[in-house]
Amino acid sequence: MVGIGIVNATSDSFFSGARSGTPERAVEDGMALVREGFDMLDVGAVAARSGPPVPAAEEAARLVPAIEALARDSGVPVLADTFSAEVAARAIEAGAAAINDISGAADPALIEVVAASGCGYVLTQMDGPPRIDRERPPRADVLGELREWFARKLGQLADAGVDPERVTLDPGFDFDLSVDDDLELLRRLGELRELGRPLFVALSRKDFLGALAAGS
Repeated sequence: MVGIGIVNATSDSFFSGARSGTPERAVEDGMALVREGFDMLDVGAVAARSGPPVPAAEEAARLVPAIEALARDSGVPVLADTFSAEVAARAIEAGAAAINDISGAADPALIEVVAASGCGYVLTQMDGPPRIDRERPPRADVLGELREWFARKLGQLADAGVDPERVTLDPGFDFDLSVDDDLELLRRLGELRELGRPLFVALSRKDFLGALAAGS
């Protein structure tokens, strides 16, 4: 198991205690996480919460300097959390080892960037565009649906030239999943490993943890 430290170079992330705000602060926070023992850093500059689109130039201005400094100085692999093809290309040039794409491989241009670079890629299960609120669909068999979705996407990525050995799967806890879905996936998480790829599991201060704490 690899411990991944999350760095949010934003001022509007869901949890106020994880807002780095500026590239300089993001670098400081990332280095602190490495000193605490994290094996890898995931750096993003657009909050996953709902909101208006963020221009690529604005995202890159916050993300790329942090990626460059942390890739150079931290001594651990650094992932760029973005679903923008333009920003991903710049982050890879700055030293990002992988792209963490919460859009569910929605943009062919981003997949072309990943394929051309040979970098790693985190594929997140997502039913629609990021940063847009929507009703969570009822799922009769959440594990079966996710396995089918990932298998289909892995085939599409391979067809686009992305090396399957460089893909990691993120079930997308709390994005398009209900509390019950999250709990069922947690209970049976190991079954997703049957797809033959590592799992990227992000459990943070999200809705379903709050619901559990409240007893709902």
